[in-house]
Amino acid sequence: MTGRRAFLGNSTTETLAAVLREQPKGPSEVTPDLPRDLERVILRCLQKDADRRFQHMADVKVELQEIKEESDSQPVAAQAPARRHRRWWLAAALAGALLLVVAVWPWWRPREIELGPPRLVPLTSMSGFERSPTFSPDGDQVAFTWDGEKGHNQDIYLKMIGFSQIRRLTTDPAEDAAPSWSPDGRQIAFVRRRLEGATIHLVSPLGGSDRKVSDFPAAAWGQLSWSSDGRFLAAEREASGDATTDAGGIYLVPLAGGEGRRIAQVKAPGRAKAPAFSPDGRRLAYAVCYSQFDPTPCDVQLVELGDDALPKGPPRRVTPRAVLTIGSLTWTRDGSAVVFDSEQAAFLRYLWRVDVKGDRAPDRIELAGPGGTPATARSRNRLAFYTGPI
Repeated sequence: MTGRRAFLGNSTTETLAAVLREQPKGPSEVTPDLPRDLERVILRCLQKDADRRFQHMADVKVELQEIKEESDSQPVAAQAPARRHRRWWLAAALAGALLLVVAVWPWWRPREIELGPPRLVPLTSMSGFERSPTFSPDGDQVAFTWDGEKGHNQDIYLKMIGFSQIRRLTTDPAEDAAPSWSPDGRQIAFVRRRLEGATIHLVSPLGGSDRKVSDFPAAAWGQLSWSSDGRFLAAEREASGDATTDAGGIYLVPLAGGEGRRIAQVKAPGRAKAPAFSPDGRRLAYAVCYSQFDPTPCDVQLVELGDDALPKGPPRRVTPRAVLTIGSLTWTRDGSAVVFDSEQAAFLRYLWRVDVKGDRAPDRIELAGPGGTPATARSRNRLAFYTGPI
C-alpha cells in the first residue's frame, strides 16, 4: 500500500504498483529413483507443447523397447536379475500410464495449481510521474516512463522486480512514452513526442541507441501493442486538424517497413484508441470514445483477426453500457477479459475488468485503488499500473 499512501500525501506524485498472484513451483523431476532414460520418456509425454510430445504411440513403444534391451544387455552381478526384473515391472507399469496420458492429453488439461491470494506491492517510489508499465515476457522486469528527479525529461526506464535499481534506456530531449515490450523480449517499442508530431521507436532492453520504425504519425498520447508474431505494432494514428473529416483510427504498422494498414475507425467526432492484441494474437481490443475531448463516454470493442492480423468481421462491443473516459487497456493472461482504466471522479481513474463475452457489466478491481495504465504479464499472474492522479 506504499504507492497509494504516496498518492494521498502528495497529489503531484505518481508511483507504480503491481498486483501479484503467485503459483508455487513444483519439483523438476518425476522421481529421484527413476532411471534417467525412462524419466526422459515420461517428461516428453508430459510436454505442454504438442510439437515436443510423441506424435504416435508406436514411438513410445519403440523408446521403451530400446530401454529394456539396453537394460537387459548390461553386465550384472549374481543378484542383479531380480533387481532388473523389478525395474522392468516398474517400466511396464509406467508404460501403461504413458499410454493413457498420451491418448487423452488433447482433451484433458490438469487443474490449475491453487494460487495464493493477490498481493499489492509497490514497484517504484520515486518523486515525479511514473506510468505506462510494460512487462518483459517472463514477467520479471518492468519498463516504464519517468520524468526524472528534476521532472524535466520523460524517458524510458527499466526495473527488475524485487530489486531497487533502475536503468535508463532513452535520453532524447523529446518525451518518450507508452513503452511496449516485444513478445521475444528483444525490443521495447515506444512513442517519441515532439512539437512536429509523434513517431514510433524501438530500443533494446539491454540499452544502446534507439531507432525510428517509420514516419507513421502516431497519436501523441496513444498506446502500442505487439502482434504475437512480432511483425506488427497496433497503434493509433493522430487525427488531422479537421476532426470532422478525419478521425484517425487504429493501424497495423509493419516492423519491416511499409505503409500502415487501418484496421479500426469510428465516425467523427469519435476516436478509436488504446489497441491491445489478445495473448493468442487472434483478437484485438480497443476503446471507442465518442468525442475527441475528455471526459467522454467510451466503450471497449473487440474484433476477430485472421491472416496477417486483419479483421475477419465487424467489431463487437463488450461493455454493456458506456463508461467514462477510457485511457488504456490490456488483456488478462488467459484472454477471457480486458482490464481498462476509467475516470470516475475528478482527476481519479480506477481499474476495471470486463468479460469479453460482453454479457456482464465491468467489475472494479478494488484491491488496486485509484490508478491507470494497466499492464499484465504474459507468463505470470501479475498486473502493474500507476497509482496517482490522471
